[in-house]
Amino acid sequence: MFAILRSYNNRRIESLMHNLESIEAIDAVVVVINVDKDNNQSSDDPFDTVGFLDSIQATTTLNIKCVSLSDSEYGWSKALNAGIAMVPVEEEFVAMISSEVEITNDEFEQLLHAAARPDSSCGYALYDGRDEEP
Repeated sequence: MFAILRSYNNRRIESLMHNLESIEAIDAVVVVINVDKDNNQSSDDPFDTVGFLDSIQATTTLNIKCVSLSDSEYGWSKALNAGIAMVPVEEEFVAMISSEVEITNDEFEQLLHAAARPDSSCGYALYDGRDEEP
């Protein structure tokens, strides 16, 4: 299964990628990056997303694909469309994951269960009691 996430200049992707690697159902991740805002040296904590993903490519079990978009091309729907365009047609499920949260294997299984229902066209799982960072 493919997961799609968008991220730029956000160090949280480090733990998220390691977390996604532990989820058995995910074998590939498409990361859509705003290259104009990534590794922003004027921010308090600049982070090079592309560099980080390149550095883990040799050691991760995940197949990682990067899509670079300019600021004018970037936004949630544009990033989602660019990510979906990288997913093989035969994939039955695609997970859109926020780089702002960490998802556990159990939570991901809940999401898959919701998506796999015969009457669903998508799945969404609301995780009660999660302490999500702003």
